[in-house]
Amino acid sequence: MNAALNWSMSGVRPLLILGSVLLALWPMLMTSAYEMRIFTIVGIYALLALGYQFIFGHSGALALTQGTFFGVGAYVTGVLGVKYQLGGEFTVLLSIALPLALAALIAAPVLRLESHYFALATLGVGQVVVLVVVAWQELTGGANGLSGIPGLTLFGFEVTKGYGTMAAVWACVAAGAFLSWRVTRGLYGAALHISRENPIAALSVGIDTAKLRYAMFLFSAMFAGLAGALYAHTIRVVSPEALEFPIMVACLTITVVGGRTHIAGAILGALLIVNLPEWFRAMEKYYLIAYGLALLAMIIAAPYGLIGLLEQWRAKLWPETPRTLPKAEPLRNSRAVERGSGPLLEIRDVHKRFGGLKALNGITLTVAHGEIFGLIGPNGSGKTTLLNVITGIYRADRGGVSLDGASIHAKPSFAIAQSGIARTFQNINLVDEMNVLDNVAVARYGFE
Repeated sequence: MNAALNWSMSGVRPLLILGSVLLALWPMLMTSAYEMRIFTIVGIYALLALGYQFIFGHSGALALTQGTFFGVGAYVTGVLGVKYQLGGEFTVLLSIALPLALAALIAAPVLRLESHYFALATLGVGQVVVLVVVAWQELTGGANGLSGIPGLTLFGFEVTKGYGTMAAVWACVAAGAFLSWRVTRGLYGAALHISRENPIAALSVGIDTAKLRYAMFLFSAMFAGLAGALYAHTIRVVSPEALEFPIMVACLTITVVGGRTHIAGAILGALLIVNLPEWFRAMEKYYLIAYGLALLAMIIAAPYGLIGLLEQWRAKLWPETPRTLPKAEPLRNSRAVERGSGPLLEIRDVHKRFGGLKALNGITLTVAHGEIFGLIGPNGSGKTTLLNVITGIYRADRGGVSLDGASIHAKPSFAIAQSGIARTFQNINLVDEMNVLDNVAVARYGFE
């Protein structure tokens, strides 16, 4: 089953192997400190984008707090390094912990919002943090920021500039990539995918989509805090610019250009976005125009990211050979449920109104153990609305629903599904990017 559910890695593994070899060999060709510094910055932005893939890519939420978490991590390192002379073993851990705590604090009110309301709320959080940092001059240095941040040290040993810092940053990228791979593969990864693409279907098979979204938000904050700490130790200066919107724009651009759910996409996107200004700088005053046109061309040519484009080419050049599966054994006939004496499902005086339209008006019915019960009526009579109320997709305006004597009408949809109420849909709710087996097997996640 795990092999079947590793859909997210099916076309990426060869790219990761090739990319890892190239990344390992590239630093050996560098001769100047400037090249090593650029490559180090690429690693920091790749780590930032790897974190953003959790909330934006795998959860599908346009959070605009990634730059804020990055800046908070950078400031934690700057304050602890400049004012308290703490080593990297403390600055890095606390730079992860504080953004993580901030994410946990704002998650409850913010993650309830959807679409552009969620994006605006997260943008507002970032602006509040910027104002706090600028106003708290005695701690943060105000608008001037902090300078003289010490280089990265671990347990008293100083990590050297150049190769040492670059190696430390890319070691963190490798660890982050491995963690991302472990988190987003298999059954959990499939649950993330269906939660993003079809949240109603995910809830109907017992998947707690809000819990998954919360976890992805925390993961994104952790990665951003670590990237901010490494940035501060590398640049040795931190200012309010580390918290401002251009950092968020760069992170979003890297994720979109590279591929929002592919690990290799974060690295490839960072390589391009960090280096594009350098490549076009010779064009002097026109380089920003060329930079913008290049980004626009990449997004139009590869709407699913460069890794998605590479996967399309790979599928055309080396199509996968269809697998021949063994003949399936027929299912054994299950024993019919004996009809019990008491009611199994009770619906009592349920009302549901949509504005001026009364969809359900005092519906009361009882389904006994082992009974087959059918709802018959014309289109628009409220059959689907009643099913949606029973399964928790809609909340009844009045009345209640009980399963085996226990009230369920106040439970969320996923909990009702876990209680044993399953449903199908009039229009089949499948995720196109997942095969048939994965669409069926993902339902296991809600019951494990």
